[in-house]
Amino acid sequence: DSSLEAMAQDYAGFIREQQPQGPYHLLGWSLGGPLALLVARVLEGQGQCVHFVGLVDSFVPGDHGPEDDLTEELRNFLSIILDQPPESLPAFDLSDDGSHPALEALVAQVQAHVLGSGDSPRFAAEELVHAFTVALRLKALSRRLAPLPAIECPASFWWAEDGYGAPAQAYQRRFSQDDATLIHASHFEILKQPQLLREVCECLDTTTETQGRA
Repeated sequence: DSSLEAMAQDYAGFIREQQPQGPYHLLGWSLGGPLALLVARVLEGQGQCVHFVGLVDSFVPGDHGPEDDLTEELRNFLSIILDQPPESLPAFDLSDDGSHPALEALVAQVQAHVLGSGDSPRFAAEELVHAFTVALRLKALSRRLAPLPAIECPASFWWAEDGYGAPAQAYQRRFSQDDATLIHASHFEILKQPQLLREVCECLDTTTETQGRA
């Protein structure tokens, strides 16, 4: 992908292949948050109606922080994939060699350490390295994201409680007048929370009822 804006054009095209006419309902988590806004703008620019845009613990454009540490990024990625606390994984350092072969060998070693000798890994090391490098590429694109355009549809926001600070508040105010909904969960656990799932369903029910009365 050359940019998130180009990705949004592709997503809008795929969506309209499945459903040529709106209204549309969009939901994005993490980097999917700005992508949902960009897709909504593309669809609205095509004369389509977008009834719902939800952002779940969205990436906040401009809130980049320091450059990512590759070793720490891989440790966090593997802890999620292998469902293990980061501190339980064996120590490793990618400062000298972050090539694909080195990454694949390292991922295979970490999987073997976690699983032991009796179980086969769910994913091949090659697959995990591919997913990891794609994620790094998307992070790089996110750092070059232009200011997001306004959309006609008010957006709904849900945030992981610990990560809701001033940048997130300013970001939300650009697209919604509603109060923030904070979920007591981490960024990676928020999608499993019953409160979030219930409230998203309630929003969809409300927009569907409104559509039916229109």
